[in-house]
Amino acid sequence: RLLLHISEPSKVIKELKRVVKPSGRVILMDWDFGTLAIDHKDRNLTRKIFNWRTDYKDGNNWSGRQLYGRLKKEGFREITIKPFVSYVKDEKTSLTQSLFHAASGALENNIISKKEHDSWVGEIKEKLRENQFFASITYFLVKGLRPD
Repeated sequence: RLLLHISEPSKVIKELKRVVKPSGRVILMDWDFGTLAIDHKDRNLTRKIFNWRTDYKDGNNWSGRQLYGRLKKEGFREITIKPFVSYVKDEKTSLTQSLFHAASGALENNIISKKEHDSWVGEIKEKLRENQFFASITYFLVKGLRPD
């Protein structure tokens, strides 16, 4: 999960193409925050928080879906794509913490109100206490051979 934090990922792909031997394999993996799923009763508020998080917080959160095109554009061959769904059911995972940070960020940026924030986070915490919490996100593993 590096390219999502890079302002010009095409430069990284070009550098990989330069340093990897001809027909050498490049493997990239990034998540796609647009694939995030959570069991929450307030769908509209969840969409509002997730859309803000995906579009404005912590880099290019659609990086995972763009890996194939980035390798293809640089001429990599025999590109394969494997999606991996990561799911969480407890509070200690980075994905769960990312949800709390998303809600806090949306509040700090006036995307949601304090009441909306507290309600949304409150339901997640309640589900965690009751062992009913579930969230998932898809990572994309993309492999390709460097052009000769």
